[in-house]
Amino acid sequence: ALPDIDTEDEVRQLRDSFETMQGSLQEYIDDLKTTTAANERFESELTIASNIQMAMLPKEFPNNEEFDLYAMLKPAKEVGGDLYDFFVRNDILYFVIGDVSGKGIPAAMVMATAKCSFRFSAHYEKDPQDIVTGMNKALSANNDSEMFVTLFAGMLDLKTGLLRYCNAGHNPVLVNGEYLKVKPNLALGLFREFAYQQQEIQLQAGSSITLYTDGITEAERADKAQFGEEALKQCTLQAKDMSAEQTCRHIISQVQAFTKGNVQNDDITIMTIKINR
Repeated sequence: ALPDIDTEDEVRQLRDSFETMQGSLQEYIDDLKTTTAANERFESELTIASNIQMAMLPKEFPNNEEFDLYAMLKPAKEVGGDLYDFFVRNDILYFVIGDVSGKGIPAAMVMATAKCSFRFSAHYEKDPQDIVTGMNKALSANNDSEMFVTLFAGMLDLKTGLLRYCNAGHNPVLVNGEYLKVKPNLALGLFREFAYQQQEIQLQAGSSITLYTDGITEAERADKAQFGEEALKQCTLQAKDMSAEQTCRHIISQVQAFTKGNVQNDDITIMTIKINR
């Protein structure tokens, strides 16, 4: 409490200055409480959104006499735009990996749409190019934000080892430690009527497939040097005799060792499939 000053001298001016400062300070404290509460609610909502997003991704990974599969996703923020998915139907392994342009909540929403679209299209279509075409039409509809998704979708016949795949502007995957030649096609969500083309390759028992997003190859050190495609290739060669899970963890650990604690600037996703027979 400030004393009452009846005089009109410097003491009164000082007292009035303190009164003004008190009012300003109280207003600042009230604003800070409001902002803090709003930030806490926002952070809580982001945490919930992150939990929902991660819950959408498969958590149980198969390792049986036919194949071994494992995947990891590390978002750069609470929520991100990378995605992966897989399932088996009629002795066919359907799998996909993708990367949404941008980050944060908008990218997470597009990621959820892309994942659901993959499941829906794969349920009705028999070829990778048709699956990707269906996804593109779904993502192109009402795409006012002009966000896009790079994606690689594959269908592996677990009986014959035939891999049919369609690339949509995504990084080429590695097969047995070598980069697979792919038709680039166009990322999803940009042109509704784009004609996607699929390819195929015959794989043998012991073959491995490594899929990733550019958060791996473009991971940076403080000096802006990037991990790069050659380092990733060497990691997959080093992991030749490892399980799918060990391969994914080995690659992530090598990326982390390279960046030396530098802030992760993009989502990181890795998936490995190893054919056992």
